Amino acid sequence: MGEIYWDTFNQLQHHPAISTWEDVESFIRVLSHCVEEEHADVVDHLSCGVREVKHLPQSLALNHDDLDKFLDHFLQCRVSNRILREQLAWLSETCVTRRCHPGDLGVISPDCHIAELLRSATARAQRICESHYGVSPHVEFLGDLQSRIAYVPGHLEYCCFEIVKNALRATVEHSRALPVMPPVTVRLCHGDSLSIIISDQGGGIPPDLLSKIWSYGFTTTTSMEASWSPYPSHSKTLAGHGFGLKMSRLYLRYLKGGLILHSMYGYGTDAVMKLNPVDCTEDPIIL
Repeated sequence: MGEIYWDTFNQLQHHPAISTWEDVESFIRVLSHCVEEEHADVVDHLSCGVREVKHLPQSLALNHDDLDKFLDHFLQCRVSNRILREQLAWLSETCVTRRCHPGDLGVISPDCHIAELLRSATARAQRICESHYGVSPHVEFLGDLQSRIAYVPGHLEYCCFEIVKNALRATVEHSRALPVMPPVTVRLCHGDSLSIIISDQGGGIPPDLLSKIWSYGFTTTTSMEASWSPYPSHSKTLAGHGFGLKMSRLYLRYLKGGLILHSMYGYGTDAVMKLNPVDCTEDPIIL
């Protein structure tokens, strides 16, 4: 995998000096090709590497906490690079075409309708659940459904999709012997920050697994399910790899939010996503 990044570095380093808009567009094309094509399988490679490391003999095993810290830093840098690339492309197009909608901030939506985004992510997750199991639980939306904040919609939709998908799967698998399948609820609570609470009655997380759920590579699935990513070329790379939950928390923390799980073993799980609106007047996020 190191060769991928070394090749990208060489391509960007040897690009001609930028002095015209044509040079800018050429640079963006090279950068986009590297990010969207050559780096498309990076998470797959990471997942395979994590599985191999975790099966090493004890004498060669790495400390799992150190591995998680390394992957957190690596993937945060990856998110930062993608946001910078997308924002550069937007700025270039805006300057060339001189067309910009009022309030448009590029990758950040200044008026992101959270409930609409949640419904879109949920519908996608329900289709995958129905394809895999033949059935999907009903999802109820409650709370402040008119909430709007400034946010990065692609990243938030990924987080919502992953967490709702987990809730749907847990509900179906836990409810097979029940006469009626309980619904999954999604509640929006708007206070000093916006919280999205996704609750299921899927049996909760066994106590002996609670310490493992935030470790890269840990998964309760035995098959590779279909997934979705904010980057189309990655639409099937994260499912069953044990990266979805950790990546969701990383996205939220990157934008100064967070993700907390409350498990009631034998009953279900509440996933609480805390969102802080993006404030473009503040100091920049670490990139």
